Amino acid sequence: MYKKLLHQMATAKRVQNVLLLGGTHGNEMSGVYVAKQFLKNPAQITKDSFKTTVLMGNPMAVEKCTRYIDVDLNRQFTKENLNGTNPNTNYEVKRVREMWETLSTHSTNPDVVLDMHNTTANMGNCFIIKNQSQIFDLHLINYVVEKATFPAPAHILCIENPNHAYSCSRDIAPNGLALELGPQPQGVLLAEMFQRMQELVVNSMNFIEEFNSGVVSDSFQTDAYNITDKVDFPRDADGNITAMIHPRLQDRDWEAVNKGDPLFLTFDGKTITYDKQETRYPVFINEASYYEKNLAFWLTRKETLDIPSLKME
Repeated sequence: MYKKLLHQMATAKRVQNVLLLGGTHGNEMSGVYVAKQFLKNPAQITKDSFKTTVLMGNPMAVEKCTRYIDVDLNRQFTKENLNGTNPNTNYEVKRVREMWETLSTHSTNPDVVLDMHNTTANMGNCFIIKNQSQIFDLHLINYVVEKATFPAPAHILCIENPNHAYSCSRDIAPNGLALELGPQPQGVLLAEMFQRMQELVVNSMNFIEEFNSGVVSDSFQTDAYNITDKVDFPRDADGNITAMIHPRLQDRDWEAVNKGDPLFLTFDGKTITYDKQETRYPVFINEASYYEKNLAFWLTRKETLDIPSLKME
């Protein structure tokens, strides 16, 4: 589907503050160690026109090398948690409030959030945004993809459907995206992934500096994938999984599935196929951390977007 967003130049406000988050999930090691590196040596992300704050999202989970302690931090950025009215005292709720207080106390409430993640799925360089009207974010993504020297497939994932949205760090700023790099095992640090992540972050800062200096970004076209459906594993009456990701689907994130294509393989060897008419594109196929969320993969709709040129207001 071809979607024309705007027919004129877009504008965005000057960026004053950027938040770089690593360790939102404590066992996603590229984000953890890129954050540690920039906390130790921030020279590459220090710019004249804006302030960058680097935070370790979930330090206790990082210490234990686990996804989270009590609940998934990446679902806790609600207004109730940020303003401290949630009576729940689990660690991640308190941690969200601590981070927000730190930013507010130092007048660094972010204009842009970059949240670094890894996935066990074959997602390449995945950029997650809230919706397709985030023109600034789309220009930033286009810039860092063009500048990349560590080649990897790059895709944009949108979570516009409120039934599939969740309260994450992207929600606390006008512009925000998650960097999801994969495939990478949980609790493992891979040099190539570290380098890819580091370069994406540095080039993101370079884009923001150029934008603040008045550089106009040209219009362009890009593909984006919008989540349409959540697909769980087949289960029995007791909730037990009865089938696995089919070998012909495994590691084929972003590739089209059509009616009759295999999705699952039961333990006794039967194939379960896709039975809808619409072509869809699965993502986060067999992501390890999604088993607890009853999620085998997301289905998405592919769209081509016409992105207007961008300049600072």
